[in-house]
Amino acid sequence: MSVFEKSNWIWFNETDSNDEYGEFFAEFDKADDAICRISCDGDYILYVNGIYAASNQYGDFEHYKIYDEISISQYLKEQKNTLSLIVWHHGLGTSRYKTGKAGVIFEILSNDKIIASSNESTRARKSPTYQSGRCKLITVQLGYGFHYDANFEDGSLFNGRGFGKSYAVDKKCIFYPRIEKKLCLAKSEKHAKILSENCGKYYLIDLESETVGLLKLKFNSKIKQKIRIDWGEDLQNGHVRRVIASRVFSVDYTA
Repeated sequence: MSVFEKSNWIWFNETDSNDEYGEFFAEFDKADDAICRISCDGDYILYVNGIYAASNQYGDFEHYKIYDEISISQYLKEQKNTLSLIVWHHGLGTSRYKTGKAGVIFEILSNDKIIASSNESTRARKSPTYQSGRCKLITVQLGYGFHYDANFEDGSLFNGRGFGKSYAVDKKCIFYPRIEKKLCLAKSEKHAKILSENCGKYYLIDLESETVGLLKLKFNSKIKQKIRIDWGEDLQNGHVRRVIASRVFSVDYTA
């Protein structure tokens, strides 16, 4: 059987726009062992039974579409299982992304038998936490930044409440397996030094070296407040120089 022979490309609406976030939910029966094959236009985060399982779509093209094959056996339960996805459709071509139609395609296999696949019965919605249509460029190389609003976290991503139907997407792709191994999500903390503080409204933090990786945020906030994270290597008047010509080195998080 060919890869995704019984799966369809889907999206949460009938049209797509730049910088959109879709969420998808599916249930599947008990399985002893299982793998999930997945590919999307943009990027994805995969959860199984509410537990983070994988992320990061390989940079590819419509005519050379890469899929991931992920073992999800360690996340399975002895009853019905759930798959939850957040998929980010960039839309705007950059140095790391070539424009294509929005969509995601997946299948779950157990003992070489397909037990779940993406189709129009897969539940879907626009993400309530990530702001779609923001379209704020960091650089033409890196593409868009993001705004995440934690006030809309209610657990529904993991139980499918408030989801509607999916829509089939007319995408014709030739699939290839990922050749390079996926990066590992390491449990590490980077030492940082607070250089200055302005009454709890602004913190200047030095990571003390050039640093690459994912941003991890942990907040306790008694009120709703928007937090802007700027980064760079240049300071102006005691602040990180985040705006350089048309480039904006910042992202937003609402606690």
